[in-house]
Amino acid sequence: MSVQKLSNLSGVSTSQIHKFKSRENSSTNVEDASRIAGAFGKTVNEFLDNPELKVDIEIAQIVSELTPEERRFLLNAAKAQIASRSKPQD
Repeated sequence: MSVQKLSNLSGVSTSQIHKFKSRENSSTNVEDASRIAGAFGKTVNEFLDNPELKVDIEIAQIVSELTPEERRFLLNAAKAQIASRSKPQD
């Protein structure tokens, strides 16, 4: 997820997110932490304690670099993968 999109979703300024991301100011207030975690659909505790967090962040960073066409392709591939899990095996 891009910094701008995270800012839009969370309401936290892009400058604050850049500082936090670069560890220039690795502390943040509870309200900003809650907003950032919420942008990922998580509580602060889930966001900080989630062992899969690094994977989620890497996926978001990679997706933010894709073209719209590549994003559509990835979305369709992910939907097909999920749908194949729910089909009964013969």
